[in-house]
Amino acid sequence: MKTKSYGQCTCGNCGQLYQVKGHYICNTCCKEKGVRIPKRLTLCDDYENLVLNPLIVAETVANRPYTGSEWSDALRSSVSIQKTEAKRQALTPNQITKFAELCDRRCHFAYNHKAKWFMRCVRSKSNAGRDELYMWCSHWLAAFCEQAGESL
Repeated sequence: MKTKSYGQCTCGNCGQLYQVKGHYICNTCCKEKGVRIPKRLTLCDDYENLVLNPLIVAETVANRPYTGSEWSDALRSSVSIQKTEAKRQALTPNQITKFAELCDRRCHFAYNHKAKWFMRCVRSKSNAGRDELYMWCSHWLAAFCEQAGESL
């Protein structure tokens, strides 16, 4: 199968592209040609076309009550959770937008550098990847609220 140098499958009916042995192929071509996709594959989607949208996840996390779910029970303190929740409630819409953009930039950087934690989120076949991204955004929200609380 011939591929164009910029990584587009030649069938023109591409969904998600995979890089297999230096060639770019899509799900459709794999099924039609009987190509076996290796378990460890490289997603070739652009960051903007990912199924997970970190900007939306971060906004969702910032607009729901903080529970400290990213911490283990041994480290979770009800006092610190209440303080973080109070600071979260004091965030302005502009601060929430700024937080979401910071999370998006962090995830974009992680995707470009193929960070293991983010690639696990992106490659997950179940909701586990989404849940992990929610956990990371919740963790970053606690730090952001702490910094924003100092300036409030």
